[in-house]
Amino acid sequence: MRILLIDIDSLRPDRLGCYGYHRNTSPCIDRLAASGVRLEHCYASDVPCCPSRSSLFSGQYGFRHGSVAHTGNRALRYPDPNRGFVDQRDRQSLPALLSQAGYRCAFISSFPTRHSAWHSLAGFDDWRDTGGAGHELAPKVFADADAWLQQHAQQEDWYCHVCFWDVHTPYRTPAEYGEPFADEPGPVWPDAETFASHLLEPGIRSALDCGWSKGGGGPRQPDPVDSLDKLIAFQNGYDTAIRYVDDHVQLLLDRLQEQGVLEETLLVITADHGEDMGEFGAYGSHCFCGPAVARVPMILHGKDLSPAVLRELYQHFDLAATLLDLAGIERPANWDARPFGIRPLAGASAGRDQVISSNLAQGIQRAVYWQESPGATPHCYLRSWDAFEHPLPEEALIDPADPRTLHTDALDEGRLRLERWHQDMPEDFEDPLLQVLAETEPARRERKERYVARLIESGRAGLLSAASREDVSTA
Repeated sequence: MRILLIDIDSLRPDRLGCYGYHRNTSPCIDRLAASGVRLEHCYASDVPCCPSRSSLFSGQYGFRHGSVAHTGNRALRYPDPNRGFVDQRDRQSLPALLSQAGYRCAFISSFPTRHSAWHSLAGFDDWRDTGGAGHELAPKVFADADAWLQQHAQQEDWYCHVCFWDVHTPYRTPAEYGEPFADEPGPVWPDAETFASHLLEPGIRSALDCGWSKGGGGPRQPDPVDSLDKLIAFQNGYDTAIRYVDDHVQLLLDRLQEQGVLEETLLVITADHGEDMGEFGAYGSHCFCGPAVARVPMILHGKDLSPAVLRELYQHFDLAATLLDLAGIERPANWDARPFGIRPLAGASAGRDQVISSNLAQGIQRAVYWQESPGATPHCYLRSWDAFEHPLPEEALIDPADPRTLHTDALDEGRLRLERWHQDMPEDFEDPLLQVLAETEPARRERKERYVARLIESGRAGLLSAASREDVSTA
């Protein structure tokens, strides 16, 4: 079996035509979805970038592998106290298991360099660092992937994982690509009234501060987003990046067609996480684990897969178990992942009763998602310990009919579900959320202190959270 996994960083499913978006951002991806399997409710267990891919490759929740943050000790995998000459976990990753079964595995990505995530290379036979630490554009990624495919596409068994970064901030599609959506209506939300309220809210990724921590915006990313015109430009920058990547996805398919193996290749389109585009007052952000960030696209296309739309709940890392299942490879007993249930020509579904998503890398939140009935839009209970000055309640229920609406009543079921998940965590694992809360690692603390100082210097001290006001008063 040949597997091409296309991993588009920060891609929201609801900005793709096949998920109902009105703009033509994704004609190539839409065609694959129309004749493939599309998952409607797939959620990353640990976000954003490094935690998500660590979970995908390991088939595990972050509390097992430990790489749940971007800074401090919890940016790294847990050390293995029982390690021998070789760390056995390196032999139980998705690419390692495929490689041991005779697959040639390639990673076309700068992800290991961007995050010092060297554990992600375990099991890959080939690694092509695309060179920009996540800032390289689609043509460079395509060129490196194309070079590998020209060498190996006609081999019998391979797995090629390709990461595109253009949809991640800052939005920087080349000017010569033009403005494909300049004359089209944009997203209906945030509307003018909601956006005006966001201009009065603080937060490290707020409309007035969304590019601050990264030194400003990009060629197609205004910073600050302080007018409706800039909001439109911001939305257009995101959508244009999606269309630009979609063009390069088509080029990869063209290469497989030229090599005579397109029909024999299992194609996967997914992302590590989505993006807040106004949700919680955040713009171009993946600080949280609400639906805008935790929900990811998941599309599989292959000659032996019957077209279907699966509307049950799935974890993103279930993809790893699905690929092993399709390849006839047994998954390790310590994996949390389980197959989607799409064995060739069956189209059966095996959804979950609930799914979990944690964000311990930027804010500190955990969410549980569940459905009232199979296929229904999921409820989301969101528990927040640190929202980086965004005015997020400590706990909230996100309205399934409108994911941008928060309720602070009717919380009991979500609270109970999350408490039970915590209780079911194996006793020999300490919840990394508790470690992150207890750890006073310098990068997180320094960034927050700088943002608090920014609010004070810009005359917005009155918007500080109660905790930050207390810290300032005692400093």
